[in-house]
Amino acid sequence: MGFVVNGPKEVLLRGVGPGIAKLGVNTAITDPELELHEIVKGWPVSLGGNDDWESTPVVLAAFARTGAAALDEGSKDAALLMDVAGNPGVYTAGVKSNAGAGVALVDAFDAGGSGRLAALATLATAGSGDDTLIAGLVLDGVGPRTVLIRALGPTLASRDGVTGILADPKLILYRGTTELGGNDDWGGTAEIRRVMAQVGAGRLDSGKDAALLVTLDPGAYTVHVRGAAGTTGVALVEVFDVP
Repeated sequence: MGFVVNGPKEVLLRGVGPGIAKLGVNTAITDPELELHEIVKGWPVSLGGNDDWESTPVVLAAFARTGAAALDEGSKDAALLMDVAGNPGVYTAGVKSNAGAGVALVDAFDAGGSGRLAALATLATAGSGDDTLIAGLVLDGVGPRTVLIRALGPTLASRDGVTGILADPKLILYRGTTELGGNDDWGGTAEIRRVMAQVGAGRLDSGKDAALLVTLDPGAYTVHVRGAAGTTGVALVEVFDVP
């Protein structure tokens, strides 16, 4: 998962496997390990990581402060609380398995500081069922916020050389179980082009990528990405906070 921070920020990062297994994800990994990198001049620089979280008072306080769901004490899940400079800063939080392949959840929470968590992105295989690519976001505050949501497939191949891409990604936005809208084939609209330039989002090379510009009330939402025709492949889901 990638994220962009503007200004100093404390972030809580988690890599969850056992914690989602008990929620009914049958293919969850049993021993995730979390690694944090800053992207400096195009290269990843390690900032640390965690394997098997510890329920220290500082970490538990961060869980409570951010509203992060509880993890079982002594579980093999991973958690890392860290200050990042964000001037601005681009970071990646990677989760790998120490005990076989499967599904994992990676979280990033704004845990304090004067900066702004400006964007989130996750690259993964998008399939169906347990393997649907899902990005969750929580908007706090007292008023509506505008966000730009994108699901990239073809652009990953043409711009970044990614193979095995999802040829026709479709995104659907939910609040709880209520579908709020979505997009399949963004179409190159002038308004979305303007907002992409405003927030620093990369170009889209294909009309088959998906994009949605929406204003949302404070609350929790999920973005589901799957193949428009039931296909499977690598996709990138992105969420940008539009000032």
